[in-house]
Amino acid sequence: PIYYNYTFFYYLFLAWMIASFIVSYIIDKSSFGISIRAIREDELAAQSLGINVVKLKLMMFVISCLFMGLAGGTYAYYMTFIHPEEVFNVAISIRTIVTVLLGGMGTVIGPVIGSVFFGVLFEILWASFPHIYLMIVGASIVLVIVVLPEGIVGIYEKLKAKLV
Repeated sequence: PIYYNYTFFYYLFLAWMIASFIVSYIIDKSSFGISIRAIREDELAAQSLGINVVKLKLMMFVISCLFMGLAGGTYAYYMTFIHPEEVFNVAISIRTIVTVLLGGMGTVIGPVIGSVFFGVLFEILWASFPHIYLMIVGASIVLVIVVLPEGIVGIYEKLKAKLV
């Protein structure tokens, strides 16, 4: 890169994360977000209510690709090269899915909580058990799917509903 500074890239990735969080929050609270949730629950029923399913799905695809493209482009610039074995690694896809599941699918804050929790856990395990950390991570993924199917945010919402 022309400008190689770890702090610069940290804040740039932080800016992409904050921007994606803000856009997700705005979408979640808008009529657009309600339409997207209706499509998620029952596409045929949403279409019968007059929601243009194809248009909204395309718009969500473009919005999600925008942020993934910004992050991927920044990462490629930071690394100075792209190698297929590194960027198309299955472990990256699995970590992404697990962080969403751990935090809570269908929520705005869930993936942030899941990525912080799972990211810290992953790094601690990697540093403490370098030879078997992938087995431990695999077991933790199975544990999350079995024990916390609605994620941390879902558990919090259930506890909050019981206390109120």
